[in-house]
Amino acid sequence: MKKRTIIALTASILLTVNTPSALAAQIPAEASTPVSAESTLANGKAVTEENVLELLRQIEEDTKFYNKLKADFDTIIEAKLAAI
Repeated sequence: MKKRTIIALTASILLTVNTPSALAAQIPAEASTPVSAESTLANGKAVTEENVLELLRQIEEDTKFYNKLKADFDTIIEAKLAAI
C-alpha cells in the first residue's frame, strides 16, 4: 500500500513541475502577437541578438536547475521505495 501511495504521489509531483517547455505550452496561441519592429521579447526587452542570447542562457540555466531537481527527486524516491 505504501509503495502505491509513493508512486501516485511521485506521478502527481512530476506532472505539476513547471519546466520551461511546460510553461511555454501553457501560453494560449491567441496570446501571441505578430512580430513587428516594435515587438519585445518575453523579458520585455527589444528584439536584438544580445537579448535573444540572454534569454537562451536563462533557458539553459533553468533546464539545468530542473534536471538537477528531477535527479535529486528520483534519488529520494528510489531510496524510499527501497526502504519499503
